[in-house]
Amino acid sequence: MVVNTILKILNSKLLFLLFLSVTLVMVGGAWLYIFLDVDTVIDVIGSKIYILYSREYNEYFEELPLLVFDRELFKRKNVLFLTHVSVSSFALLIGIFQFIKTLRKKYQLIHQICGYIYLFSCLIGISSGIFLGMDEYAGMLAALGFLGMGGSTIICTVQAFICIFFYKNYKEHYKWTLRSYYIMWSSVIVFRFIIALVIPKVIEYYDPDTIQEAESLFRDAYSCAIFLSWSVPIILADLYMSYTNLTTNTNNISNSNNSKNRKKTK
Repeated sequence: MVVNTILKILNSKLLFLLFLSVTLVMVGGAWLYIFLDVDTVIDVIGSKIYILYSREYNEYFEELPLLVFDRELFKRKNVLFLTHVSVSSFALLIGIFQFIKTLRKKYQLIHQICGYIYLFSCLIGISSGIFLGMDEYAGMLAALGFLGMGGSTIICTVQAFICIFFYKNYKEHYKWTLRSYYIMWSSVIVFRFIIALVIPKVIEYYDPDTIQEAESLFRDAYSCAIFLSWSVPIILADLYMSYTNLTTNTNNISNSNNSKNRKKTK
């Protein structure tokens, strides 16, 4: 009962609309960097994030250290950054429509074209993000986290392509695509929610005595957030597919038994 209820919620139109709305907001925020300069976007968005942190933290810095670092990094590697932001966000947007069954069945050619666009967008956008992540504010651990984030997304995406292009295995293609999109969505959206909403609470909970302790705590929490934002979605994607497959098989067995009982009755 509990599993069926969860699956119904996950497959509901309301949840899809919620996911789509959040995705559109995040994609819109990313595309601001294309039309506006880095300083303007960070001043607007960054200031909203910064006020969520404790007053003690704000006393030492006029701006969150991460934003200071990113401001300089995005300017220094502007082409790489704009490539990552524009192409990856496009993949994020187009990917969510690939899971709508009606669109897949009625418009197969469009689904295939969008699939190729998603593939190349991931390869280009995520690769640029990996190179960008190697120059990381929180050090080598965070850089390795971004490598795992981008690498796992690319591996799942390429595997999905191999399954459908070479083996025509639609079931495995769907599984790998779902893993790919779970990781991408969480890496972009959940990761930023953790930075804005969870890490401030962690800092306030531990109540560091000095700004050095506060910044060290932020770096540790930030690094953990990077790893969690791509490792947990892989597990959740497989759990979702396992439960979906389990309930589907159970329903098929139940329907088969019912048909056999009808035949016996006749």
